[in-house]
Amino acid sequence: MSPCRSHNPPRSADSADIVGYAAPSPHAAGPAEAMATRFGRNTLAAADRSRILGAALIDGYDLTESSLPVAEHYHVIAVAIARSEEVTAPRPTAVKRDEDLCGQLASGLAARFGDAAFTMLGTSGGTILLPSDADEQFPDEVVSELSLAVGGAVPVAAVRSSAAAIPRATDLAHDLLDIVLRLGYAPGLYTLADLALEYQLTRPGPGHSSLTAPLEPIFAIPELIDTLRSHIAGNFNRQKTATALKIHRNTVDYRLRRIKDLTGFDPYDHSDLLRLQSALIVHAYHSSDQRPRQLSR
Repeated sequence: MSPCRSHNPPRSADSADIVGYAAPSPHAAGPAEAMATRFGRNTLAAADRSRILGAALIDGYDLTESSLPVAEHYHVIAVAIARSEEVTAPRPTAVKRDEDLCGQLASGLAARFGDAAFTMLGTSGGTILLPSDADEQFPDEVVSELSLAVGGAVPVAAVRSSAAAIPRATDLAHDLLDIVLRLGYAPGLYTLADLALEYQLTRPGPGHSSLTAPLEPIFAIPELIDTLRSHIAGNFNRQKTATALKIHRNTVDYRLRRIKDLTGFDPYDHSDLLRLQSALIVHAYHSSDQRPRQLSR
């Protein structure tokens, strides 16, 4: 199931606005009341109820005044799930197929967070809504529980949001997950604070080509790109770069000088290095072969 949004809240709101922003509801109170009446008859299985209510919140239905179990604030979580053939650790015995995993995760989250926890998951991942206090930090153990259920580490992006702002928060969470997948970052929990630079650099804008143009001469030389990435990842320590690449430190120096000669930017100069790092992020994001899978939202 892949519920679609029926409207697009403003995309100009910054992270501080997400919690307070109240998206105008495109729906009258009638559908919410009808939904509450329907759920009141207990005609749906728990998993179906969770998916439908979660989808309604993501689509902008205002359910806060209904009798349905809706919290005032949520952690909006975007998660990518590896397929069974891609995991290295055993999954729970109850999980025989990838499809079984969705029910396993939904049951576990409902047991911990109650009826107000909603899951919209497909075999490749999706969206989870966990109830939250207004100032509550993300419960780190959730990532551990997801990893245990899946049988391997999972990439997770989380945004805290008021119930009314869930449509916008869902878009942001999946944008952050998109960045993690495209840039090949390690699995784990990411927030906007962790990816603020990458998020801003990868948004559409006229500066992309100007930013990456000076690096064009080295994009076709893999060893120079690998050296620059390792140098940045190693906090600009030549020995760490040499160790990571299994080359001599003098070779690192030679390659960094080559980068300077070909691009005009000096990897030993902090301001130039920031420009090189930014260009690498933009290039990797837009040229990555790792296109995110279609996730249920």
